[in-house]
Amino acid sequence: MTAVAQHPQALDRAVVAADQVHRSGIWADRSLRERAEVLLRLADLMQRDADVLAGMDSRQAGKPITECRDNDLPGAIESIRWFAEAADKLYTWLPPSGPRTSTARTGWPGPSGRGPFR
Repeated sequence: MTAVAQHPQALDRAVVAADQVHRSGIWADRSLRERAEVLLRLADLMQRDADVLAGMDSRQAGKPITECRDNDLPGAIESIRWFAEAADKLYTWLPPSGPRTSTARTGWPGPSGRGPFR
C-alpha cells in the first residue's frame, strides 16, 4: 500500500496486470486440484524461506522478528495449506457455472435441495 500511496499510477498498472492475468486463463482455467497443487507448492516455498520472509515482514511491519517468525508466518502458511486442501472439497457449495466463473450459494439448501428450511 505504501508504494500505491507514493505512486498512484502503480494501482492502475496493478489492476490492468491483474485483469490481463485473469483473462489469460492461467489461473481461472485450472482445475480445483491444480489450484490446490499451486497453493501447496507456495506453502512449501514459504516454509523453505521462512527466515527470509520473517525478516522482510519484520522490517516492513516494524514488528519483532520473533513475532513474525513464530506467529505470523506459520499462521499464513497454515492458512494457505487449509485453503489448498479445501479447494476441491467445497464443490457442492461453490459449483462451477461456466469457464472462469462460479456462483456461491447463500444458506443451507435444505433436505430436498430446493431451498432453505421454512
